[in-house]
This record gives sequence, C-alpha cells and structure tokens, in this order.
Amino acid sequence: MNILLINQYYPPDTAPTGQYLHDLAKALTARGHEAQVFCSRRAYNGSRLYAPEETMDGVRVSRIRASGFGRKTAIGKLFDYATFYFSLALRLARRDFKPDVILALTTPPYVGLVARWAVRRKNISCAHWVMDIYPDVLAAHGALASGGFVYRLLARLTRRELRDSSLITTLGGDMADRLRRHLSEIPAAMNAIKVLPLWGASDLCPWPTGEIPPLRKEKQWGKDELVLMYSGNMGRGHRFGEFLAAAAELKNDRSVRWVFAGGGARRGEIEAAHERDPELNIELLPYAPSETLREHLCSADVHLVSLDASWQGCMVPSKVQGIFFRRQTAGFCRRRAKQHCAVDS
Repeated sequence: MNILLINQYYPPDTAPTGQYLHDLAKALTARGHEAQVFCSRRAYNGSRLYAPEETMDGVRVSRIRASGFGRKTAIGKLFDYATFYFSLALRLARRDFKPDVILALTTPPYVGLVARWAVRRKNISCAHWVMDIYPDVLAAHGALASGGFVYRLLARLTRRELRDSSLITTLGGDMADRLRRHLSEIPAAMNAIKVLPLWGASDLCPWPTGEIPPLRKEKQWGKDELVLMYSGNMGRGHRFGEFLAAAAELKNDRSVRWVFAGGGARRGEIEAAHERDPELNIELLPYAPSETLREHLCSADVHLVSLDASWQGCMVPSKVQGIFFRRQTAGFCRRRAKQHCAVDS
C-alpha cells in the first residue's frame, strides 16, 4: 500500500509530532508498505532549511516550500501556515500522484482540510492523527471564547475536516470524548475515532547503575545534588508558576537544581523569573538532540511535567512517554526527592 503522511515538521527537526510520525513511517515501511512524507523545508523555529528530497530509514521525505518566520510572532506563524497550505495543495494536485491513503496530522491546524480536498479529487481514503483539538486549544489559550461565533465557525471546519475519515486517532480517552462532542451528528466519523497513546523511543533505557551520564559530568551536577528537570516544549498549555514558586522556596538549598531544557512560547517566563532573582538555582538548556536524548533524560533525578487544567483533553504532553522509560535505580534519589519537595503534575 502507498501511504502519504502529512505534517509540517519532520526529522531531523526536533518537533515531537515529526519524531512520532517518523516512528510510524518506519513501522509502515518495515511491514512492506511504501511510506512517503510531505512536510515543510523549514525548521520548527524557522532558522534552518532542510533538503527538499531525502530518504530516511526507507521513508521518502519530500519537503515543500514555505516561509520561515518561525514561532516568535502570531503573524509570522500564520504566514508560515498559509504558505505551507498553498505549497501542499499544489503538490497534492499533481495528476501523476495518487497514493492509496493520506494520513494528516494537526500541524498546522486544519491541514486535514487540504488532505480532504485532495482525497475527494482523487477518490482515495483519508485518515487523521489528531494531536491537538481545534478550536478547543484556542479556547483553552484564551484566544477566543468557547461557544462564541468564531469558535462555532472553527468547530464547523473541524466537522468538515473529519466527516469523511476512514480513521481518526486521538492520544487518549479525554481527547476522544472531546472529538465525539464535535462529531456527534456524524455517526460515521464517530465510529472512526480510535485511541492511540503515544510511546517512548525504543532505544531509551535506564543508564547503567553506578555510571554517571556524560551530560551530568559536563554540567558538573554533583552526585549529592537533586536535579529536577523539565525537558521539551514549553508551550502555552503548560504551567510553570508552581515550579518557579518551589524554586524560590528552596533557593537557599544549593543541593537542589532546577533545569529547564527546550523552547516554546513560555520559555521567556522562566528566563524572566531568573533575571528577576539570579539567586534561583535555575539552569536553562536548549532542546536535547535525539541522539543524546537518553543521557539527557537519565541525567535528572526527578522529571517535571505540567498541563494547565483548561487544556485537559486538548493535548497530551509528549514528554511523558520519554520519561516513563527511566525507572529510579538509586534509593538516594527517592530519599532526596522526599526530603525536599513533592511534584504534582
């Protein structure tokens, strides 16, 4: 079977949606299918331009033109979306291109509408992998009023996007319930909804007992320090106030170190807190490359995960699956965590 996968971002870019899509594409290829990906040539932050054509682990990757303003401003992000939609539509309209099925993700928002337009023209199947539910995430962010005119208009687009789907996968039961509310008047779409939880990378495993991960050595985090780490996207759906309050409460205890690794819309909140109070024992790091993710995660004693209550059911923090692989092997870490703080995610 010839399967086309669509998402704005794809490896080597660090966006989690692209990483998971690559795992799926490799699995499909291993099962004898032909998997091809359409994505943007631009990196998540707009700073890098990737090769237009590439084969990765047997998966054909076709990167199409789009602007590269990145995530710094809403207008720039919307323009990146618009140019990606346009370039994708042109590529899908080619007469010589007819896959058996198209699977669309939700980056950028409503890209599934472009996929639906293409499958109706070519009389093929369409599936959707829903990682963010629109317009619910916009309402959770406060960008529009839930139930208002714009919300109802976008909800109608969601129904149009998903109504003819042969398969709709969500990340959890809460997300599936939200989708069912949107699609309650479309029985076929309701029946197409399935739950597909995210997974951890197969090469992630605990660090050997008694050995210190290279990152911990490089950063000179002492063996008697308790390292609490938030790793990944610092998006609008996450909370950091509680972590920062705990860091302020414990700032006189230099054996507790708070590490925030990654980027996103709310990284500036962490930076601003540290600038206001340099005594906070906070360290900021960039995203961890996939090839060093294992040592990166194993370098922490406690991992931090957060989700704002208003975003419940709109998304699932993908960092959770990467964290679950590493079980604690030293009683010391558990004792230190109990002594200093309790982390409620």
